[in-house]
Amino acid sequence: MATKQRVTIVVATIFVLTFCRVATGQEPAAVGLGLGPSAEAPTADCFTNLLNLSDCLTFVEAGSNLTKPVKACCPELAGLVESSPQCLCNLLGKNATAVVGMDIDMKRALNLPTVCNVSTPPVTLCSGISFVPLYLFLLDLVKNPNHLST
Repeated sequence: MATKQRVTIVVATIFVLTFCRVATGQEPAAVGLGLGPSAEAPTADCFTNLLNLSDCLTFVEAGSNLTKPVKACCPELAGLVESSPQCLCNLLGKNATAVVGMDIDMKRALNLPTVCNVSTPPVTLCSGISFVPLYLFLLDLVKNPNHLST
């Protein structure tokens, strides 16, 4: 179970770093993402979806010598952005990297959407969504590990 929790935290960090890129003015166009105020609040399903991005970890971890992510990474990232972009809003928070327990190469993480040719929605679309902060979900997950299997 600790491995799933660690993967969740690392994947969350990747997206926090991705949104840092977006927040610095490198916003791709986002059409029809349904992230406005009426969008449904993300659930634990978002975190299950984020676990599927574990194939991206080998590319973004510090010391990685990969010149591109493994084959499964980019389709997983694109699939999440297309099917559940609201899940990305769950990952906006202050310094999630402090709890990762794994060194992430920030430059690689920020560059992942570009390397994968995936446009992420602008951060401003998350402002109308209420969500449970990642750390609260992880605390609940530690107490109730069966949430991932539901």
